[in-house]
Amino acid sequence: MDGDFIKTIVRKYRPKGWRVRESKRRSKSQSGLAVWKTKTLLVPVLEDGPSLFVFLHECGHVRLGHGTVPRPRHQEEYEAEKFAIHAMKVEGLSISPGVLNHAKINVWNRIAEDEAKGIKISKHILRWAKTCHEATI
Repeated sequence: MDGDFIKTIVRKYRPKGWRVRESKRRSKSQSGLAVWKTKTLLVPVLEDGPSLFVFLHECGHVRLGHGTVPRPRHQEEYEAEKFAIHAMKVEGLSISPGVLNHAKINVWNRIAEDEAKGIKISKHILRWAKTCHEATI
């Protein structure tokens, strides 16, 4: 995946008014963050499919309004993961099993947190995340 292609994807999906900050530190953990106060997406260095997936996931949070309307965390993470999966497919990019597994583990962990708080879990989200969890038992 070349740099020009990645720049094109970033231009296409970056939410209007938001900036993107890449960090080598985030590359190791493949984590991202949408900072609503500063309208900044903190993402790994955008150099490959997994880092682009993280970027798209954070774009999903913004485009879906997750910082503006309270929702259960597991729902927000599921929606952002599905946004990233859809965007990757639309752009003709493959998603490695490891990246998909990581996405499902992320949602599974948010489900556990929400359950501990007594928040009702959406059945379709539980089914989606459970396919990964069962494979890791």
